[in-house]
Amino acid sequence: MQKVKTIFSACNKNPVTRGWQIQTVRIVAVMCVKNNGVKHLDNDANIDNVKKLEAALARNLVCSIDYLVFTILDEAYNYESGINEFGFSVSEFRDCGPGRNGYQKMYKYYNGGITVYVAGRNDMGIHFEVSSKGIATFVEHFQKICMIDVSFEESALDLDKYTFNELFRCIVTIGKATRIDLAIDNTNDLYYEINEFRNIIDDKARHVSKFREKNANQSLGADGHTVYLGSKDSDVQLRVYDKRAEQNKKHKNEIVDYPWVRWELQIRKKK
Repeated sequence: MQKVKTIFSACNKNPVTRGWQIQTVRIVAVMCVKNNGVKHLDNDANIDNVKKLEAALARNLVCSIDYLVFTILDEAYNYESGINEFGFSVSEFRDCGPGRNGYQKMYKYYNGGITVYVAGRNDMGIHFEVSSKGIATFVEHFQKICMIDVSFEESALDLDKYTFNELFRCIVTIGKATRIDLAIDNTNDLYYEINEFRNIIDDKARHVSKFREKNANQSLGADGHTVYLGSKDSDVQLRVYDKRAEQNKKHKNEIVDYPWVRWELQIRKKK
């Protein structure tokens, strides 16, 4: 088994995952590959292997940001200026009454997927929760303020350089991110089927891990297996599950007829 470090960057909306797809090499994700392939990939070296890896990713791997939670802590911001910072206007949100976790007010994006909590204690700031449904919308709006002037009096956006770099730079400059979920969707030509991966995790001789808690379960019905590395309360948790079974249970009129395994890495707090 070989460990391949891949780095992704430019993004496009992905109709399959309903999220924001990261396509080419630059943001870090780690994938264990059992096929013959690249043993080690440096950031700027071995161009042939980069091309081979990109081709493999294009065939059956999609990386996306699936969930984002952050808080603006800079006291110079209020609700309006906070959402303006990411390309939104007040008119795009509706007042949903009392918030939770100490926030007195809650606003939701009119099409769902983005929730903003305000009016907490002075040290609680402005809290954003962006689900997989809202990620694409959130990135699209933020791109509006990443537009740069170029020649011929046109505007252009360098997705590779700016979108995610600027988004996270902005977040850590005025506040902090408290949860980021990264997802890798492996379809058709699977690197590991769920049962195969579960067997590897159950066999200490076949894997090395720093996770203290490992377990696998099977929900009732057609959900299939889910393998968890790390507890739900830990700073890092990896979930691997049968996405086809999950989608077919949720969307009975849109049957997925191909193999689909999802790897979800949840990063919270100081990590």
